[in-house]
Amino acid sequence: MNKEPLALAWEMNVLSKCLPFPNLSVASEHVGLSQPQISRIVKRLEEKLQLELLDRQSRRHSHWTPSAIRLVEEFESLSRDFQDRLHALQHRSDQTRIRIGTLEGLNELASRLAHELLDSHATENIELNIYDLNELTEHFLGGDIDLVLSSRETGRRKFPIWRQLGYQTLDFRGDVSSEIVVESPSEDKSVRRLEESSQKVLVSNSLVLRKFWIEHFGARGRVPSALLKHKSQAPKGSRLEPVYLVGSAQIKSAARDIIMDFDAFKK
Repeated sequence: MNKEPLALAWEMNVLSKCLPFPNLSVASEHVGLSQPQISRIVKRLEEKLQLELLDRQSRRHSHWTPSAIRLVEEFESLSRDFQDRLHALQHRSDQTRIRIGTLEGLNELASRLAHELLDSHATENIELNIYDLNELTEHFLGGDIDLVLSSRETGRRKFPIWRQLGYQTLDFRGDVSSEIVVESPSEDKSVRRLEESSQKVLVSNSLVLRKFWIEHFGARGRVPSALLKHKSQAPKGSRLEPVYLVGSAQIKSAARDIIMDFDAFKK
């Protein structure tokens, strides 16, 4: 048994990222490592921890064992505890800065919320940054952001601030016959497109840049709408996504009250 579990922190982090996927082959498509690399990492963990993490009996695909699932649960629990302690160390009770992360299509909403927090003296220092969808979730769960505006539900029951503000549509704009498609990184990862020689794809995390391509180069792509209060306001056939506001326990109660009472539709 390895007497220094921290020495395996990187390998455990890789295992944690792989576990949501059914096997090594699928995991390698999402975590940025090749299947042989992941296999070696898992083998090292098995040897050091003396646990069977992969059931290799299947002829086609191996799968994770109950021990692997339990191990990752324990690792993630310890990681969250460490992040909370580190965050508390970095941001003591007199913390005045609130770090807000938002999707670019929600930047006006995030700016109004930030202005309301400053105007009400609930905080004197706000950091407001724009991220794509995958980065936003990663930074928030990693403790790098205190408050997020996102279209992805993040731990509904885990955080003291959780609100669904409304809805947003993502509709195709531009020339529908264009051979150029513009996509965000999250769209690019989720789309399983057919290989079409006539289709060209530009991927960018900048909404402003994607809009520029649509308007000036005849490209086509999805563009978010303004916030909608009800689903019924969405045009028929639109791709509809909810808009969430989620905040961590590090936000002081005065600011938390402002955030929970924030009227997303007040101009």
